Amino acid sequence: MPRPSGVRPFAILGILLLIVIGILFGGVISSLISGPAAPILSWMHSASGSVRGIFVRMGERAQSNETNAQLRERNAFLESQLSQSDALREEMVSLQSALGVRERFGREPIAGSVYSFLSVGDVQRVMVNRGSDDSVVVGDVVVRASGSFIGIIAEVYPRHAVARTIRDASVEVVANIVGTETNGLVHVGAGGVPVLDLIRKDEPVIEGQYIATSGDDRIPPGFIIGTVQSVDNESATLFKIVRVRPQFSDIIIGPVLILRP
Repeated sequence: MPRPSGVRPFAILGILLLIVIGILFGGVISSLISGPAAPILSWMHSASGSVRGIFVRMGERAQSNETNAQLRERNAFLESQLSQSDALREEMVSLQSALGVRERFGREPIAGSVYSFLSVGDVQRVMVNRGSDDSVVVGDVVVRASGSFIGIIAEVYPRHAVARTIRDASVEVVANIVGTETNGLVHVGAGGVPVLDLIRKDEPVIEGQYIATSGDDRIPPGFIIGTVQSVDNESATLFKIVRVRPQFSDIIIGPVLILRP
């Protein structure tokens, strides 16, 4: 005759009850009972130790998860504070630079920011978030707060403007090598690389020297265009080929100042 299906659950409950009794009273019972019951009590002790170990590990894991969550929350808070600090520092530098430009040129610069750029072939232009509503006009000069030359405003719309950079084939800037009387014309040369042109072969030029706007055109003097990347004295013309490494990177995003020449 088959065994009733209800027997097995009762057997399991009985075993669980024995384990609980072993956990609570195993020490006392083992001291009172010996002989045939000893192996059972020993197994019950072993089982109770395993159960305790499981609960201990579960508690430790829960505590570890809580600690990790707290660490992640603290890390996110610190990253947020650092980001705010960097933004404030950048804004302070921009304001200080604007003040320096105003004192240096006697003009009030327009603080703005480059939010997009276009670089296709010999065309490189940047978009700034200031336009005719902010009194920006064609021909205004765009510079970095740090004092490097970016480009010249070519198109103006109510709330934004487009500037051509020194990497654009349509831009030419009169410049000089800082600390010398060597002047030339910066424009895009072969291969889209900016060059300082009209430098005689007998004029000393060294790699790494800074090149800045000279002020001999509409652009104010003293803004860094870049550095001398290489010098070629073997050209067939009367002039050196002085290649220029622009001060700014190919991707120009961030705060700028807009000046009226």
